[in-house]
Amino acid sequence: MSKIQCYIAQSIDGYIARVDDRIDWLENIAAPEGSDMGYSDFYAGIDTVIIGRKTYEQILSFDVPWPYAEVQSYVITTNEKLKVQTPRTSLVHELNEKWIEGIRTASNKNSWLIGGGSLVSEFMKLGALDELLLTIIPVVLGNGISLFPNVPPETTFRLLKTTDFGNDAVTLHYAKN
Repeated sequence: MSKIQCYIAQSIDGYIARVDDRIDWLENIAAPEGSDMGYSDFYAGIDTVIIGRKTYEQILSFDVPWPYAEVQSYVITTNEKLKVQTPRTSLVHELNEKWIEGIRTASNKNSWLIGGGSLVSEFMKLGALDELLLTIIPVVLGNGISLFPNVPPETTFRLLKTTDFGNDAVTLHYAKN
């Protein structure tokens, strides 16, 4: 059965975006030459992305081709009027354990829970987040959008791996106990 993994970057003080949803601060950290900081290896292990509406719309605003065209995408939204603008993308209007179990069974690889923070919190409330790959970017934003804004339940994780990229960023790979 596939795992649901959250692969995300955050500031040292726990923010995934500025208050106005901007993520420009991520551009200030340069990947070492010839490295994508583990993204290709991670992406090769997924066949499904699960994304919140705000994050979906933010990616569309970048004016680039849909980066997840070769995998199945699910946009979680309560907005009944939202129109899909990308290939292999479906809308999900009700997040529940039955739907999550269906994703786990249908996926041949793992599923990437992209975000945002509210969606990550909801998956934690449902006990459905299996792994957290958290890249800490060496910046303190002071305020912004928290990775866990909706106060998920206390959940313990065990550290599987740390990766130091030599550029002051580090990825912590955790699995839920």
